[in-house]
Amino acid sequence: MNETQAREEICRVASSLFERGYVHATAGNISIRLDDGFLITPTDACLGF
Repeated sequence: MNETQAREEICRVASSLFERGYVHATAGNISIRLDDGFLITPTDACLGF
């Protein structure tokens, strides 16, 4: 998985969790490990957007 695909997957998962009511607004972060580092949602970012 390349960085662009990973970013899209984080957005897809975050939106899905928010739509199903598993998270509210800015609760928690989502991260993914890449070969050369990590991608993590920013603090206080609404996972629904």
